[in-house]
Amino acid sequence: MFTTTRRKPLSIFASWLSLVLLAVVAQSQVRDGRLLADELALRLAQQLAEAQELFDDPQRQSQSIEFLGRIIDEVDEYRRAGNEAPADIQEIEQRALELRAQAFFNAGQLQGAADDFRQILLDNPRYSLDSDTISPKIIDFFEDQKKQLIGYIAVSTEPAGARVEVNGNFVGITNFFPIEVHTGIARVEVTLAGHEGYVDDSLRIEPGEITTLDLVLTRTSARLPIITDPPGVEVLVDGEPAGVTSGALPPDLRSFMPAGFDPSRLSAPFELDALPLGRHEIELRLDCYRSVKFPFEAAEPRDYTAQIVKLEESIGRISVTSNPSDARVFLDGELRGNTPVDLDRVCAGEHRLEVKHATGKYVEDISVGADESLSFECPIRPTLAVLDVVADESVPARDVAEIRERLASELRQLQAMNVLFPEAGRVRNLLGDRDPAVFVPAKATPEASVDARREWSEKLGQELEVEAILIPYVPAQRLTKDVVLHFLAVGSVTPDRYTLNYLDREALPAFVKKLSTPTKLFGSWIGVNAIDTRVRPGPTVLSVDSTGPAAVAGIQIGDVLLEVDGTPVAFAREFLDRIHVVEPGSRIELTVSRAGVTESVPFEVGTTPLEVPVKDADFLYNKAIIDLRHRMVVEPEIENLARLNAGLCFMQLEDYETALKEYLPRVTLPESPGISLGTVQYYTALAYLRLGEREEAARLFAQAMAHEQATLLSNDGPRVAPLAQRRLRELASESAR
Repeated sequence: MFTTTRRKPLSIFASWLSLVLLAVVAQSQVRDGRLLADELALRLAQQLAEAQELFDDPQRQSQSIEFLGRIIDEVDEYRRAGNEAPADIQEIEQRALELRAQAFFNAGQLQGAADDFRQILLDNPRYSLDSDTISPKIIDFFEDQKKQLIGYIAVSTEPAGARVEVNGNFVGITNFFPIEVHTGIARVEVTLAGHEGYVDDSLRIEPGEITTLDLVLTRTSARLPIITDPPGVEVLVDGEPAGVTSGALPPDLRSFMPAGFDPSRLSAPFELDALPLGRHEIELRLDCYRSVKFPFEAAEPRDYTAQIVKLEESIGRISVTSNPSDARVFLDGELRGNTPVDLDRVCAGEHRLEVKHATGKYVEDISVGADESLSFECPIRPTLAVLDVVADESVPARDVAEIRERLASELRQLQAMNVLFPEAGRVRNLLGDRDPAVFVPAKATPEASVDARREWSEKLGQELEVEAILIPYVPAQRLTKDVVLHFLAVGSVTPDRYTLNYLDREALPAFVKKLSTPTKLFGSWIGVNAIDTRVRPGPTVLSVDSTGPAAVAGIQIGDVLLEVDGTPVAFAREFLDRIHVVEPGSRIELTVSRAGVTESVPFEVGTTPLEVPVKDADFLYNKAIIDLRHRMVVEPEIENLARLNAGLCFMQLEDYETALKEYLPRVTLPESPGISLGTVQYYTALAYLRLGEREEAARLFAQAMAHEQATLLSNDGPRVAPLAQRRLRELASESAR
């Protein structure tokens, strides 16, 4: 039914007006079709506040008539322009009419007061004045106008609950007490779903009198109650949602339930109470249960016997393992435990499985069948975020679009990493309203300090859940079509730069292959150090590791190396290159000259740990950092070698502070020949030296000198001791100056 509108007491008018103003200001923040109305409402509310001050002053009340008239005229003009006045403007207008009517009455202008009160009642027949704050004479005058314009209507129907409209305006739901409506000939429409409607186009409403309608509505539909086990089932009729079963079965119905049903599990009846006559298809759906469909023939407009339906569970089971373990398992975004984990109740259907670890994640869309048991071994992979293309201003937009499209197409083929293309606006927001150019050295501004870049990359890594970032940069160019790919490990500050011609169809696949190639940590080894001489046809063996394959096979110091598997070698570098291409465990044959006698020495190639290359422009050090961080966790047996190499990568990127803080001091290698404890001490000393910590560097170089058999690069590489000794001499010489 209509609510009665009453005049607000003057004591609370200011509070009411403040709320109106606040509401209008809030609405005007939305720049859409309501902007004009919002601005008008704000202006009218301010004018009404000024008019109210005049009205409240008995000495100046008559002056408020003109101010209030301006408000009313402006609303009329707004309507004449074809606009529909929203509720807030209507309320201001009616308030202005009421105040002006009172001012007219108090000034003895009864016709003006009558006109304004009538206008209010024409707009809202249920308008009422506040008898507690307004003069009884004005109240009586208002009621006299109302008796001339307003009648009453009361409608009751069997069944109740019908919707009643008078002249197209909704007035209430049957059955209701008499409600004010305009006098005259009215069109009354009564509607109730599933019943034949009632329309009277010529109902006369007399002033001050009550017109009553008592109607029996003819039923045109069927009613079908549905009860389900369990509750919470979605009901669809002919494919359209009709509602959800809920509640519990009332006690008075439980004795009527057929055998095989547990009354305590049944829902309250869900009424399909306005089913059109004819054939329908009813469907019942609930997550983790098999859907049920059945036909229903509504042959007559009557109540049908309730359909009682038990839904059968539809669940499967999945087991999830990962390497590394103790990764968080999310199913459709919900955390379900840490690996290894068995999920015994998984709804049959499509799901997204995400397994997240500090070193990366695994993502797969899976399908689980009813009563199906599935196992998922989830290899954790790092995730690469490909940021939007950064381009110089002169680069054509079509070139940028083409690069963006080709990068997306090719990088989706990357198998070694998950690939994410975050929305550009989100990235800019995470970077503090900056674009990815902050990571491009050629575009970076002074604010992109080392600490700032590290903070930004770590924030992107945390918020996007990625371990690596790729920023494509297209420089201004005239003849070439180059794009410079900047690859950055999260937490690193200096990206790898990889330049390619994006018109070359093989360039991007070659980059993807490079990203997919694991960082090599082991290589071939025979345990020989050789040097070149001018007096012999091949390199001469300078030393032989007593535990190495060459020593076991009988290679001796002073032997001249002539051939590897029948291929001549003239220099030591050439000899090592021939050895390094042989897989560890393979058998080779060396041809050597010893005391003028040539002989063949067969043996099996051994394995040596390797270091990342030094100052190699083609090597992606950031990509290696991603690999090594991952392998430190998934391959614990090589953790220390991976940690050493990660530290060396940061040193190659000239980030000595990170190498010292996070990597080198935490490497534990044995005191043995080859890459060992002495190797770690040497590199740690070198990092301190690069940071200007000369005393600490000298102390560690001295420790490294004690490991005479320690080497760099590989077990066949240069010895640490003489290199450390040379560094100490240089430090001493510099100190003496």
